Amino acid sequence: MIKDKRKTLDKVILYSYQGAKVRKLDSENGQADPALINPNKVKQDYDDKILSIGYEYNYKPGTIFEWLNTGTYWLIYL
Repeated sequence: MIKDKRKTLDKVILYSYQGAKVRKLDSENGQADPALINPNKVKQDYDDKILSIGYEYNYKPGTIFEWLNTGTYWLIYL
């Protein structure tokens, strides 16, 4: 089941219009990581997004990353 969910995430990132390229602010190699960024429809009063990214990229709460598609910077929080 876990392998199927990961396979689905990879396909969605590849084919969805919400698929994005992100890069950690403190990234040493400057490599872009594939991710899925969706709007949070629960909070309408400010811009809040939901980030879905593979575990191997090591994004955690407190990580600042650049959304390369828009050139904006974001902070991950719980």
